[in-house]
Amino acid sequence: MTSVKEKEFGSLNGTPVRAFEIESEDVKLVILNYGGIIQSLRTKDKNGDWDDIVTGFDTIEEYPEKSNFFGCLVGRYANRIGHGKFSLNGRSYELFKNNGGNPPRNALHGGKVGFDKKFWNAKIVENGLELKLISEDGDEGYPGKLDVTVTYSLVGGAFSIKYEATADADTVVNLTNHTYFNLDGHINWSTLDNHSMTIHADNFVDVDEFAIPKGGLTDVTGTKFDLRKGQLLTQDFLASVPGGNGIDHNLCIKTFNCSSFVKIAEAVSEKTGRKMLLEGTQPGVQFYTGNFLPGKEGKGGVNYAKQTAFCVETQHFPDSPNRPEFPNAVLKAGEKYEHLAKFTFSAE
Repeated sequence: MTSVKEKEFGSLNGTPVRAFEIESEDVKLVILNYGGIIQSLRTKDKNGDWDDIVTGFDTIEEYPEKSNFFGCLVGRYANRIGHGKFSLNGRSYELFKNNGGNPPRNALHGGKVGFDKKFWNAKIVENGLELKLISEDGDEGYPGKLDVTVTYSLVGGAFSIKYEATADADTVVNLTNHTYFNLDGHINWSTLDNHSMTIHADNFVDVDEFAIPKGGLTDVTGTKFDLRKGQLLTQDFLASVPGGNGIDHNLCIKTFNCSSFVKIAEAVSEKTGRKMLLEGTQPGVQFYTGNFLPGKEGKGGVNYAKQTAFCVETQHFPDSPNRPEFPNAVLKAGEKYEHLAKFTFSAE
């Protein structure tokens, strides 16, 4: 049985923020209408003890000041678009550049005021919460008026995120959620040394120093990105990844038929016994090992230091609008964008 309750979570720039508590017998969530943020996600460990396994803050004022996209919905285009521009139907579009060097050279996660910084219209629905947002034509440089619906659902240990969007003109869309996980929980918050990660990807997108694809896909065999049989995310392993600073790469689950629902990843904490299974419909997953976490204080005074949390963001490949060899990220006017991600939590 899933229950949903609404409460206040302060205000930001004079606008009230609402928090929605979604609870089942296995998972307890808190979601904000600001940024669609997953502020808290509590699960049981192997002993049946509850703990919060995601980064976040106790007050809304801390999010603009400290957050590295903690728990938020990302759009219109998650990940990077090279040089902050793309062409569509013979017309060029310029985007806000907020990533990749000084001065910035690429567009990241929707721009200066992406979906993570918007107030969404929230409505309680069966087993969860429906969030709606309208992104007007020209928002952050993107064409077309985009109508977005994201539905968070919880049944038992299964937490699902359904993304839907339509546009009145051709545009590019790549939505995801940017939650950072540590399955040890806040009581034991530390590095990822106890975590084993399996990702069912035969290829990855190799990138340059600014995280823009070098071209095509690369076979994971014989590389540090071969996570098909599981890999402990120890500090030594993360330091051994090319570049010496962990993983922040898009692993390719498939290169076509993006509507099929497949198993993407499994993570487990050998300390707490918590497990997380990720399934979804997108061609890739951005696996990020928290390499640039700044060490700021989070919930309960916990220090979110470098490589103490990971993200698994289901999405299209980076820079897809400029890469015809990648799965198509164009949403045609009148057609529907749909994307489902499902996280199943357990412990043993």
